[in-house]
Amino acid sequence: MRRAVVFVPLFIATLVLAACGGGQPTLEPTATLLPIDTPNPNQTVELPSQIGALAATALQDNLILEVPNPGVLVTLAPDEDSSELDQPFDFFLITYQRYGGPDNVNIVVRLRPDGTLDRNGEITTISQEEVARIRELFDRVGFFRLNGIFTGPDVTENTMYYSIGVDGPPGVVSIPAQEGLIPPQLMELFDAMETLGVPVESTP
Repeated sequence: MRRAVVFVPLFIATLVLAACGGGQPTLEPTATLLPIDTPNPNQTVELPSQIGALAATALQDNLILEVPNPGVLVTLAPDEDSSELDQPFDFFLITYQRYGGPDNVNIVVRLRPDGTLDRNGEITTISQEEVARIRELFDRVGFFRLNGIFTGPDVTENTMYYSIGVDGPPGVVSIPAQEGLIPPQLMELFDAMETLGVPVESTP
């Protein structure tokens, strides 16, 4: 049984049980990947309903609910119902996007397990060694267990935004982020995905 994991802007939500699925899903590219609404600096930030549900459960069980500080990466502890999350990282599709900033960039990178790489619509193929390197990076940070807040209201018109999404055996996970609130472990994933398919300039 696959699980769907929804990462809501301003907070990464918990795993939600999804319908049983068969084989690998067919994913059609869209014009805009993993859209993130640009935060309004004058808008009061409200925590999503998932956090309220967690707080209610914690109160009922006399537990202390700790919400990570913005920019702090937390890995959820294993539980008896998370056997799929304990498996080595694997994926059907990884989608990375960086957009905004002073130059209003928009870079979208999609990677499939066979090495097919779509970089802003240009299709190439990377080696299985490179695919294995990406798997190792995501596995090392425990991607499907990541939790945290990586967006906030302190933005300008030049703020750079990031998002990364993975469709894998446990379900679908999408993480939005913005510059200034990205921990090193997450930035390492962003950098690795953005440099895929970029020719390495040889030194004279």
